[in-house]
Amino acid sequence: MAQEVAWRLPEEIAALSTTPWPQAKHEWALKGITMLDPGEDSQRCLCGHMPIRELCHIENRINHNRAIVGNHCVRLFTAGDTEESVFSSIPRIFDACKRILLDRRRSANEGLIQLAVDRGVFNQWEQNFYLDVLRKRKLSARQENVKVKLNNKLVHLLILSERAAYRLLQAHPEQTTGPRLINLAHDRGQLTDREWRHYRDNWDKIGNGEIDRIERIRMNRKIIDGLRDQMG
Repeated sequence: MAQEVAWRLPEEIAALSTTPWPQAKHEWALKGITMLDPGEDSQRCLCGHMPIRELCHIENRINHNRAIVGNHCVRLFTAGDTEESVFSSIPRIFDACKRILLDRRRSANEGLIQLAVDRGVFNQWEQNFYLDVLRKRKLSARQENVKVKLNNKLVHLLILSERAAYRLLQAHPEQTTGPRLINLAHDRGQLTDREWRHYRDNWDKIGNGEIDRIERIRMNRKIIDGLRDQMG
C-alpha cells in the first residue's frame, strides 16, 4: 500500500508547481529535514502515506508553495532516476544522516553540508573544512575532533527532533546534547542559570577531560529526569 501511494507523489508535486512532471521537480528546493523518534506523533507525506518519520521540508522556488514529503516515499519513485534534482538528493542526504547518527566519525555528504550552510548551522569556514576533509582516508587528531564536533552540530541543530534528541540522550547520557534540550531544561527549571549558560555556550566545545565528562553527565542526568514527563 505504501508503495502504491508513493507513486502518486510526482503528480501531487506537479499540482503544486508551475510546470508538469518531470519538469516540475526542478522547481523545488530542500529547506529542512527532521528525523522523528519512533514513539513521536508522525506526519503525513504529500502523497498521503503515513506514518512518515523521516521528513523532508521542501519549497517551490517559483510560487513558494511548501510541502512535507517522506524520505521513503521519495526513495520509491526516484530509484533508478539519473537526473539530478532535490528529490534524487534526498535519499543520499538521509543515508548520510544515519551514518553520523551511528558514528560521529563518519562523513556527511555534500548535500547535507550544503543544507547545513543554507540553514545557518555551518559557517563558511566550517563548510570549507568539511569539504576539504570529506574524502580524506586518514585525518589528524585535530581534524578528527573538529569533524566530530561538526557532526554533533548536524545531529542536534539539523537532523533530530526534540524528542528524538531526548531519546538519544537517555540511551547515551555521557554524550553531549544540543541547545534544544538545554534550553528546554532551563525553561522548566531543571538547569540553573549558571549550568544553562555553561552548557549552552560549550555544548559543541566541551572537551574530553575527566572534569568535563563528569559535569556533562551530571547536567545530562538533570535534563533526563526533568524532561521525562514531557517526553513520555
